[in-house]
Amino acid sequence: MQCQICRNNSDKFYCANCIRTSPQLAMTLRFKLLTVQDENKRLNKKIDNILNVSMDKNGTQREDISAGERLLKTRMRRVNDLKMRKKNGQLKIRISNVSNSIDKKRMFIQKLKQHITDFHMSKINPVHQHKRIIREHRHEEDDERLKQVQIVLTKRQRQNIESLNQWFVINKTSSMDIPYTLLFQPVISTRTANKLPPGLVKNSIFTMFQYLKIRTTIQCTQLPYPTMKPSSLLLEEGQHDRDYILRDIVEMIDETVTESIVMWLTKLTINMVYLCQVNHNLPSQEHTDPVSLLEQFDVDGLFYSLYLGQLLPLTNKSQPNSYIKPTHSFQNMFDAITDLLED
Repeated sequence: MQCQICRNNSDKFYCANCIRTSPQLAMTLRFKLLTVQDENKRLNKKIDNILNVSMDKNGTQREDISAGERLLKTRMRRVNDLKMRKKNGQLKIRISNVSNSIDKKRMFIQKLKQHITDFHMSKINPVHQHKRIIREHRHEEDDERLKQVQIVLTKRQRQNIESLNQWFVINKTSSMDIPYTLLFQPVISTRTANKLPPGLVKNSIFTMFQYLKIRTTIQCTQLPYPTMKPSSLLLEEGQHDRDYILRDIVEMIDETVTESIVMWLTKLTINMVYLCQVNHNLPSQEHTDPVSLLEQFDVDGLFYSLYLGQLLPLTNKSQPNSYIKPTHSFQNMFDAITDLLED
């Protein structure tokens, strides 16, 4: 860098020799420096005033406040709120840690009291007391291992259910008649079972059964009605008691088709209600039965609620029943679905 007057090498804009030998230049620079200092003081005072208005804790309203000051005031309040939330969160964590420490100390005191009692008891029967201590210790270890396994199992089940939902491609549509699809085919309800072709209805019910069966396998449980057993008419024709495969059915008369669809929808509804209770989708303090759920949500609504895992808002209350077991009245559900299909 060079001096702008003598052009000698210098680390500043003007070298010290030129400033000393040029009073006019020194005075000019001095006045500029004083002007800059005054401007800095004025700006600092303005900033202080704006910050005082922005950080006003009394909440006083001023009419002469500018838009920028008002925006800054809003932002500063937001910053203060975030700081307060952070401080409250730290206090909650500290309180939780202190509470846990108190609980541990309380348990430790209880164990010490128990050891004192055991010590007095050991004088009577030391062998028996030693075995009891070992048994309690093993029981605590087993409980701890069981909790860890339960956490891992729950996480794995949740991941598998998410993969199952993605595999079956369950979507919501904009149609009023067919609001949901499963594997790109409509999810059947009592409103559409008589309007759609029987083959499409059977295929949809079969796919829903397969979804429920795989989900119960993931959750290590069993459906009340795990199979799509054919009606008695089909059994007389040589069908076996096994899962119903659609390609095994040949020509059937209309009455048999209607009877089979009603039977399948009945089993499907009871199975979905059972899974809803297993997954805690039903309020635990309220009692209802599959018939009331069917009237309120229909088959497709129950299936989609089970898929979402959301809590069902019940409106129809009834007396306690045993619908969670396969011993539930199958005929009541059968009659209800028949009535809905005839409407």
